[in-house]
Amino acid sequence: MAVDTLIMNAQKDAEGEFYRQYNQMGSCGTVHTITAGGKVIDGKNWEEKLAEFKKLPKEERMPVVGELKNRDRNAPLNCLPKGALRIKLASRGLERDEQGALVSKKWQEWWTKHQGGDWPMRAEPGHDYLWLTEAEWQSLLPAEMTKGLQYSLPKQLIKKLVCDPLTHNAWARNPPIWWNPQHLRSLTFDLTVDDVSTGKVFLSVRGSVHLEAPLKDAFNGYRAKTRKGEPILGSPQLKFDGNLLGHFVYDREQKAFTRFDVVALGDYVGFLCDTNGLGEILGYPLGVAYSLDSGPPVPPALWHRDDAIFRKEAGD
Repeated sequence: MAVDTLIMNAQKDAEGEFYRQYNQMGSCGTVHTITAGGKVIDGKNWEEKLAEFKKLPKEERMPVVGELKNRDRNAPLNCLPKGALRIKLASRGLERDEQGALVSKKWQEWWTKHQGGDWPMRAEPGHDYLWLTEAEWQSLLPAEMTKGLQYSLPKQLIKKLVCDPLTHNAWARNPPIWWNPQHLRSLTFDLTVDDVSTGKVFLSVRGSVHLEAPLKDAFNGYRAKTRKGEPILGSPQLKFDGNLLGHFVYDREQKAFTRFDVVALGDYVGFLCDTNGLGEILGYPLGVAYSLDSGPPVPPALWHRDDAIFRKEAGD
C-alpha cells in the first residue's frame, strides 16, 4: 500500500507509531518494503523482495487484522460511519487499438529502468473508495417511488459522486488534480425510477459532466515544469469531458442498495508529475467505474483531503 508521509508522521495512533518506527521520511520517490508484521524486506528489485517475502512463515505474511478503528478522532482516517454505503472505484487511462477499440493505455515512464526493472506495459486500474453516510445515500432515493419519475443528483453529493471519483489515480506519482465543484463547467446527473416492485426499486443514471481547471490548480501545479525542468508555456487547461451511465437497485425490505453501478467515460487532460513538480501534460480517454464494495472497509483516499490544506501546500 502507499501512504501520505505528511499525514502518517503526524498521526497519533497505533498506525502512526508503527509507521514512524521505521523512520519513513521519504516521498513518492522512496520505496520501503515492510510486512504488516513489521519485518523489513531487503532486495535490489521487486522480484528479489517477493522471493524473500515468500520465505517468511505464514503468520508473518498474513497477520490477523483487527477491526478498523482509530481512537484519535482528529486523525484523518476514522471508523466507518454507522449505516454508511461503501463504494469501490476503478480508474484506467485508455487508448485506441488498431481496430479503434478502447484498450488499457500503455505507460512508458522514463524512470522505470532505474528502479530495478521495467514497469508492466499496461498498468493495473487505480483503485479508490467512497463512503456515503446513511443520510447521504438516502438522499439518492425519491420521496415518491413512482415509475418514470426523474430527478437530479442532490447538490450536496456532487463533490463525492462526481468530482472525487473522476480524479485519475491509475498511473501517476501524484493524482493529476483533485477536482472540486468550482471546476465544474456543466453537469447533468439525472436519476430515473425505471421500475418499482413490492420489494425493490430500480433506478438508472444518465448524464454528462465537464470539469476544467488551470494548471495552477493541479497538485504541484504552482511549480509545474517539464521533465527537463523548463517552464510550461501557454495557459494549458486540465479537463474531464464525458458521459455517465449507471444502474441502482434499492431493496425496500433490507433498506439498502444491493446494486450501485456507474461508469464514467470521457476525454481527460491531466498533469502527471513527481513531487518536484516535474512532469508532462497528457490527454487520453479515461474510464472510471463505481460498484458496491463488499470487502474490508478501506477508508477513502480522498476523504481526508481538504482544499485548504492543498492551498497551503501550494504556497497560496
